[in-house]
Amino acid sequence: MNHLQAIAHAMALLNKKRLLKPGSKEYKIVKKVVSDKIDRFGPEGALAEIKRNLPHLLDQIYRKSM
Repeated sequence: MNHLQAIAHAMALLNKKRLLKPGSKEYKIVKKVVSDKIDRFGPEGALAEIKRNLPHLLDQIYRKSM
């Protein structure tokens, strides 16, 4: 899996409830954080960390969108 595929997969996981609108400030922030995680941990490592923390991350996104 390459960097772009990992971003797409992570964003799909993090935007299940469609709270993040592509192009919005919030979407860009989440995408940047995901990209930084991929740079730090590699695609598989970043996705594993996102999956491990998914309930917490989704809760944060939900709270920020309200």
